[in-house]
Amino acid sequence: MKRNEIGVFSTCTGIGDIEKALTAIRELGLGVVQLQSRHIPHVYYSREGARKFAGILEDLGIDASSLCIVHEGERYDDQDAVERTVGYLPPDTLSKRLEYSRSCVDFAVAIGAPFVTTHMGVLPKTPSAPGYQRLLRSVREVANYCKKAGIELALETGQETGTELLEFIIRVGEGVKVNFDGANLILYGQDDPLMALHALRDLIVHVHAKDGLPPTRPGLLGREVPLGEGKAEVREIVRVLVVSGYAGPFIMEIYSGIDRLLELRKGKSFLENYLATLSTI
Repeated sequence: MKRNEIGVFSTCTGIGDIEKALTAIRELGLGVVQLQSRHIPHVYYSREGARKFAGILEDLGIDASSLCIVHEGERYDDQDAVERTVGYLPPDTLSKRLEYSRSCVDFAVAIGAPFVTTHMGVLPKTPSAPGYQRLLRSVREVANYCKKAGIELALETGQETGTELLEFIIRVGEGVKVNFDGANLILYGQDDPLMALHALRDLIVHVHAKDGLPPTRPGLLGREVPLGEGKAEVREIVRVLVVSGYAGPFIMEIYSGIDRLLELRKGKSFLENYLATLSTI
């Protein structure tokens, strides 16, 4: 993988068949993908299936920058739905989700992905709260499983402030990293992306290129917009990361527009043009 290579989140192609989605990604001129775990048929999660999938990536000349763990039943309709359904916070699904997370780690290792990423769930404000402690134990368990397997867990930003996430990661104590998504901080109305970036910069190993506008009223989520047209400070985030030595990929997570592939082409052009200006600094 090249330094600061542009890639894409697999489901953003809008193509349900993962092999066709990967072919479309290659045709866009992209060689990096962040895979979404539920976008990949279960048959590939066997040892032989993972070898076959790794072969598909190799044949297409695509590197997997990470595997994003997405759990069955998660909903992003509004902030209440997120709190009720996402990650390791809901107690009724915890055991099943931890088991699924382990299978995702095994798959990531088998295909050569260096990270798994996930939304852990909405972090309660009080560390002594049962939900906070549940997240602490769960993330620690998954991170430890990753460490033993030789890869790392990166938590995605958005459902808490950068400082809150940093304090949580320090409490986990298992070398957890960060998948930085500045747009999520806007979409959830949580934090200023640049403030969060500076708080988390030393832990960032993976970055989403996404933009958005804040919620119009409490309880709602904000609205995604094309790169550079929202409040996520995309250009400045990219600049700060590049100048500070971040070498990882910029993964487009773009769901807007009727023609998904067209929007990805636009996003790719936006990032290429801006990164070119930085190379002259």
